[in-house]
Amino acid sequence: YMTLVVFGPYALELMANAAFHDGGKYIGFLALIPLFNGIYTSLGSGISLGKRQKFMPALSAAGCCTTIGTAFLFIPSIGIPGAGISTALGWAIMAIFGLFYGQSTYRINFDLTRIFSLVLISIVSLLVFHFTSLFLFQKLIVFAAFLSLSVVVLPKKDLLSFKNLVLAKIKMS
Repeated sequence: YMTLVVFGPYALELMANAAFHDGGKYIGFLALIPLFNGIYTSLGSGISLGKRQKFMPALSAAGCCTTIGTAFLFIPSIGIPGAGISTALGWAIMAIFGLFYGQSTYRINFDLTRIFSLVLISIVSLLVFHFTSLFLFQKLIVFAAFLSLSVVVLPKKDLLSFKNLVLAKIKMS
């Protein structure tokens, strides 16, 4: 996510004509949507694995109502970022309700502290990169700091698995 927040606007400048370059400032806010959708998919997986899925329409309605309600609040005041925030909040509500209901149908031990920490780091990085005017070199330094902080939050065994995966892919090349 942080990579997209930092380098997304530059990638847009390389891929699109100048008329679309201004849209780069919205990438971080709109990228909140798949971030929280992924969190919902993970945390709500207990529902799919369990045998009781009758709560799904209510779960979807809660996400929909949250999205629409916050859209009326955020879009008139902050525009396109408000749309991203509203939709992400809808997915966040679905993730929270999905977690609680999913745990009642099929118990999965999530490391919620670590998940919350990574989400918090992601949101803080979005705010830092959006509301400061840093040069690319400064962004790289801040990006490295946020990335280091994220690595501290991740368990050592996951980092080793990722390292081995990367090394295996490099050997295949």
